[in-house]
Amino acid sequence: MTMTPALIEQLGDELYQALTQRQTLEPLTNLHADITIEDAYAIQQKCWRAAWPLVKKWSARKLA
Repeated sequence: MTMTPALIEQLGDELYQALTQRQTLEPLTNLHADITIEDAYAIQQKCWRAAWPLVKKWSARKLA
């Protein structure tokens, strides 16, 4: 069973918040035993779409 788009959005947001606040999350497989690889990639993509502006900003700082 695949996750709903709303749950993927929620988990992607949680992952993004953990990234920006430098915190860890419990593994998603512990919370959602039925997660598929496709779900995991969708969550990761949601997180990185949100994080991309920060990544560009951090990269520019390192290059300057």
